[in-house]
Amino acid sequence: MIVLALSCMHVLTDAKVYQFNPAAAIKWQPLASGLYFTSCLTQCFFLSTESILTAGTDGHTAVWPLNLDNNELSVGSSNPASVLKWEQPLRIHQSSSKVMASHAIDASAQLMVSGGDDGSIAVLLMRRTTGALDTENVYAAWPVLLQRTHASAVTACAIVQHEGRIFILTTGNDQWLRLWEVTIHKADSMTPQTASAHGNDTLDISRLGKIKTNVADASSMAVVETKEADARVLICGVGMEVVRVEWDCAA
Repeated sequence: MIVLALSCMHVLTDAKVYQFNPAAAIKWQPLASGLYFTSCLTQCFFLSTESILTAGTDGHTAVWPLNLDNNELSVGSSNPASVLKWEQPLRIHQSSSKVMASHAIDASAQLMVSGGDDGSIAVLLMRRTTGALDTENVYAAWPVLLQRTHASAVTACAIVQHEGRIFILTTGNDQWLRLWEVTIHKADSMTPQTASAHGNDTLDISRLGKIKTNVADASSMAVVETKEADARVLICGVGMEVVRVEWDCAA
């Protein structure tokens, strides 16, 4: 198991990658380490075994390429951990990313949704690399930034897929639960494309509806069950609530 750890120091934020083996004498082995700015990193996800995506209080995402093939440490090894270096910073919020959710679209694409302290959400389509990371192609589509989606900070979100359709649920301190649909338009492989650091696919986001939730200060959200007719979503905060999303109502 590979684990990513983030820590805010007085000067810089430290990002470290460890290998955890419960059967080994030394269970935690350092694999890589790197430094970020003075702002704190609040979110982190493995895009693949070759790259990490982070977001922080500065409102930016960053990609951290990994090269661990030659850095798998054996027990008692004295080899130093490799150096992590962030690349491709992208502004998605005015300030902090409060929550981030991830959903694998297929073997090559991963959808990321970030909720911000500024009440906005950012939707990113990332490439799930299987070889050496090509940072110029890490974004499969231009990110979509939606401003003022909530009256206050977006603190919880979830992604659910049903019969080819992709839905996002978001909520925050305003106690509104909003439902969105993401449509991914793949670039025509037969048409020549201009090279872009943010890919050639496109994303369309539409808002389908909203309801009030009884949960104040929502801190997390999870899809607990999906059926042919609906999905059940659990919202946690000051209290808990299960909301039912009907697919017919989302049509």
